[in-house]
Amino acid sequence: RKPNTEGLNLEAVGVQLDNAGAVK
Repeated sequence: RKPNTEGLNLEAVGVQLDNAGAVK
């Protein structure tokens, strides 16, 4: 996914999703 800059909100709501998405 894109950098945390744009996903700060998503990171707060679901960090797990960001981590899983980052792996793929």
